[in-house]
Amino acid sequence: MAAFTLAQSGRDNNFNLIRFLAAMAVIISHAVLLSTGNGEIEPLRAATGYSLGDHAVNVFFVLSGFLVAKSLLTRRDLIAYGASRMARVLPGLFVAALVTAFVIGPIATSMSLPEYFSAISVWLYAPLIGTLATDPLNVGLPGVFATTPFSDIVNGPLWTIRYEVMAYGALLLVAMAGVFATKLRFAIFFAGATAGLIAWQIVDPFHPGPTALDHLARLGFSFLLGTAAYVFRDHLRLSLLTVVLLLVITWLLAGTTFYRGALYFFTAAAVLWFAQTPGGPVRQFNKLGDYSYGLYIYGWPVAQALIALKPDLSPTILFALGAPITLVLAILSWHLVEKPILARRMAFAGFINDLIPDIALFRLLKTRLD
Repeated sequence: MAAFTLAQSGRDNNFNLIRFLAAMAVIISHAVLLSTGNGEIEPLRAATGYSLGDHAVNVFFVLSGFLVAKSLLTRRDLIAYGASRMARVLPGLFVAALVTAFVIGPIATSMSLPEYFSAISVWLYAPLIGTLATDPLNVGLPGVFATTPFSDIVNGPLWTIRYEVMAYGALLLVAMAGVFATKLRFAIFFAGATAGLIAWQIVDPFHPGPTALDHLARLGFSFLLGTAAYVFRDHLRLSLLTVVLLLVITWLLAGTTFYRGALYFFTAAAVLWFAQTPGGPVRQFNKLGDYSYGLYIYGWPVAQALIALKPDLSPTILFALGAPITLVLAILSWHLVEKPILARRMAFAGFINDLIPDIALFRLLKTRLD
């Protein structure tokens, strides 16, 4: 049970594998939800208060906090940071919205094709959803998934991407405010955020049907934990014993005000420990592409389409059918859209830099975090 610091393994880690497993966990969770219409029957929800998909999203935000903080604090270039984040999120999302509206939609709509394509909402779907211009839960496609338990939700998981983008923006503002100038300054900020989370849990005890503030607290703090792990990577020592102790503490705090906070700490520790161990053959997964984003953004509409075509599918059969289809779409998304765009993100950053007028109002955008 030897401990190690997060700085020791460098780029040789299991981040890609964890993202893949988390995305598959979301698909499994949604297979239960979409086939039964009742996510409350998930064993993890009864045991922990969160579904398997909720836990997986927490994992995504921890990893994102770690890796995005690394990107910002290593490059320390605001425009490059913004370009990288846009390149990672928007192109794949926009293409997924196009595929949903013009491939999956016509297959799964209850309307005739002329009626479907005459609806303005079909043509507005990709511009609205693919740019995060509106809440994806409020935008539908005519007649699509009309016979499913969640007939009004075309792509449910996309709501979390808006919180992800908010986290990117918050990290940038915190960095520009000088919070990362010293570890002590960040430690004070982190302690204040933790105190704020505890205060929120006191005034808002855990309950079903979380609000936007609940989501912000859970996802924002998970992201912050990942960021803190990067900042203190040279000093933070993790071992299996650490993870087990945090699990025991979380279990002991179940039903108390401090349960959710303890759960977030445990999740972060478990994820970051697994990111560095095990080694050996499992690291070969890094040679594959990062298919997690494609799995995440295509999983729901694929499952919805299958339910629309055959409503009596069990969760197991729905996952068995939907996961391979979604994986194919994710592989295509990575190799044809996401990876090529990411390879050109620095050129995009240079283009944006040249467009920004060299006047005081905009000069701040060209500032480096030195």
